[in-house]
Amino acid sequence: MELKTYVSLDELYDLYVESGTKPPDWLTKMVSKQTDMRIEGVALDQEAVACGIPSLFIAAEPDYDMLDALDGGGGLYISGVQGAGKTWLAARVTKAWLSCGRGKARFISSVRLLSEISDSYSSRTEGESQVIGRYTSCALLVIDDLGKEVPSQWALSRLFAIVDDRYANKRPTIVTTQFTPDALARRMSKSGDNETAMAIVSRFRERYASVALGNVDRRAGM
Repeated sequence: MELKTYVSLDELYDLYVESGTKPPDWLTKMVSKQTDMRIEGVALDQEAVACGIPSLFIAAEPDYDMLDALDGGGGLYISGVQGAGKTWLAARVTKAWLSCGRGKARFISSVRLLSEISDSYSSRTEGESQVIGRYTSCALLVIDDLGKEVPSQWALSRLFAIVDDRYANKRPTIVTTQFTPDALARRMSKSGDNETAMAIVSRFRERYASVALGNVDRRAGM
């Protein structure tokens, strides 16, 4: 009988499955435990910096409880007043995502996102489509402070292009904003394009879990 050395638990598990035999419980548990191994400590903080989380929020502890909302191309709509902890919570969920090795994340404010797109018009190395593609193709996108950008048809059309592409391709997105969905739609509609503003907010309502952090500014009195 020829013996084979299995190089991983996954390979052994796959062999059972391919043969139509149920893997033993001990193997199933070991594979699940191995899959759940997480990046932690300095390595996780380095990943967080690389994806764009502001240095002020790097110390945030990962929040694994909200990851389920991102499954299947879902998202989080985190709202609240300035200082309510929106960016902090988004950073916590993003760090949990990175810790679990779910894929590349990008964390950026809406103002900076639009600035990058605008800067591409004078760039010799990267065009608008490349910049937009960077944010439509990543596994997880966090748009911080949506609604802070100056309302314009140009800004609205670029935001729609990103949100709609991620929606259509079931890529999870986290949005933080000071506005409720209705208020955000009104804010964006100041550009004169109510239809596109409503289309963006409609996608948030359909697939994003709403997290309202309330009206308490936690920075007050600090």
